[in-house]
Amino acid sequence: MKVLFLVLILFTCVPEFCHAFSIQQGIDFVLSLAQNKPVQEAFDLILSLTQNKLSLLEHSKFHEQLFDKFKSEYQRTYLNEQEHQQRLEQFKETVRGHILAKVQDLTFQLKLNEFSDWTIDELQTLRGYLPRNDSHRDAPRDKPQSILVQHRRRSSLSRRASSLPASFDWTGRVLTSNSAVTVTRPVKNQGQCGACYAFATVAVLETIFTFQYPAAYDLSVQQIVDCSKAYGNYGCSGGLFESSFNYLKANAWNLDTNSSYPYTAKDYSSCKAKNSGVRFTKLTYGIATFGDEAAMKSYLYNYGPLWIGFDASNPYFNSYASSVYSVSNCGTLESQTNHAMVIVGYGTDSSTGLDYWKVKNSWGKSWG
Repeated sequence: MKVLFLVLILFTCVPEFCHAFSIQQGIDFVLSLAQNKPVQEAFDLILSLTQNKLSLLEHSKFHEQLFDKFKSEYQRTYLNEQEHQQRLEQFKETVRGHILAKVQDLTFQLKLNEFSDWTIDELQTLRGYLPRNDSHRDAPRDKPQSILVQHRRRSSLSRRASSLPASFDWTGRVLTSNSAVTVTRPVKNQGQCGACYAFATVAVLETIFTFQYPAAYDLSVQQIVDCSKAYGNYGCSGGLFESSFNYLKANAWNLDTNSSYPYTAKDYSSCKAKNSGVRFTKLTYGIATFGDEAAMKSYLYNYGPLWIGFDASNPYFNSYASSVYSVSNCGTLESQTNHAMVIVGYGTDSSTGLDYWKVKNSWGKSWG
């Protein structure tokens, strides 16, 4: 009890009278308590016990100790001391951003994840959506999203927008004809390859396949990456939904499974499609009217998950953890979107009262 009392005093004293050594004692103690805890839990505990959180912004030893926990948790090994220092500096910038976020009135939470030591150039590879090049792409809208809807046959559950439920989520739902088949597949990880457009396209197609045939498969993203370049995509350097769709149409709607054409997060000059996976019946797609969220909800409910373009430029998006992501500098033109994802649900957040879209990303399980 005596030690704990001392630590609480050190962390809550008036900043002008706190010495770096005293703060360091508190940090050491908390990190020892959180020795077997995830790095985010240790970070949260230190922040919760620190009255003047901004005092940690330039506390080098704190950043280094937290970085040691991060490296252990995410099994990081670096080529040399130069790379180690580069990664440490990037990690410090991430941590500083999280500390500053704690003193802001954000509607969402952040967390340290596998991207916390990535460089700006590496983070840029996650954003591989290339907006459409046409005269309508920069029409203003109510929401900063370009919505592409993959259509299927209407079911008996088809509803008008006015009669839709207040909230809806495809995640975890199973087919009525086969309860062993979930409508959506698990979250995947695109790695350092700008193939978000392909992941979003395949995520929609995987759901379409479960609707057409009561079975679930992980389909080949790599086939889209390698084989659709002649139709306007650029492999790991980005692409479009339309280009991916046009390739599938030209390929007679054939798409291999991931097991037969696995994802490698690399560009290949040749297409290695076996066309031995699944074959869709004839598909079509539509583009939702700008700002018509009622129509988007209707399409989502009646047809399945929606392919979207999104402005993921804000650094906070890299560290998103939970709740409603809402930032003031989010782009409002299609030309400002740079990342593709899939909408799988909608609703209203009970804690903030904000309406939201639930999205499926392709940045692995440590994000969100």
